[in-house]
Amino acid sequence: MATLEDMQEQLNQLRDELANAKVSGDRPGSVYLLPKEKKLKPFSGASGCDVYSFVEDVKAAIKVRKLEGEDAANFILSHLEGSARREIKHRPESLLTEPSKILDVLQETFGERRTLSSLMRELCNRGQKDSETVPEYAFALMALADKMQNLENAPDLQVTLKEQFRDGLLDPVLRREVKRLMIEEPDVTFLSLRDWALEMAEEVSSLPQRKGTKINLYSVDASENQLTKLWKPCPVSV
Repeated sequence: MATLEDMQEQLNQLRDELANAKVSGDRPGSVYLLPKEKKLKPFSGASGCDVYSFVEDVKAAIKVRKLEGEDAANFILSHLEGSARREIKHRPESLLTEPSKILDVLQETFGERRTLSSLMRELCNRGQKDSETVPEYAFALMALADKMQNLENAPDLQVTLKEQFRDGLLDPVLRREVKRLMIEEPDVTFLSLRDWALEMAEEVSSLPQRKGTKINLYSVDASENQLTKLWKPCPVSV
């Protein structure tokens, strides 16, 4: 039978083991999984390859890996192929150790060739096509805006995007309601305006149709009372 001293000794051992477990904090045999890094696709400079997206992704990858100088330059070169790799290889050798200059050359060579004014004209003349949905039309405007923002002296395009989105919509009912929202909520962002327009378009298209009346995506014959009930203020993003 265990004596009182033996029991006290066992209690002290258990207390010490518990204290050590709290200090270490790690369970024996615990396995920790690191998040998987996003795979960086190589850039070739071929048609359809977006150099601006590649530059953005490669900068993020370099930052995560904490690469600098020649190591960063070699990392960029390892993700170039085809015309893009040949372009850099034929540049002065000093360029091969400057990651920022390599990226500048790629953007100058494979970036947008059109001028800021020509892109602005294209944006301001871009209306919704017959086969386009509201989201597709919005994405087309955003793609043009992205090309402009990569050029020097590009203006803030929020106002231009909202105005062209409003004026370019095919459906007159939706166009009128978007205009009304922009008047009542002048600080609404383009994305919030797009989401609101999409929601309203879906609701308007679900309205009961008058028998024998042919409509497209939106019901132009919807009454003012029905549209007033559907309209609700759009939250303004801060």
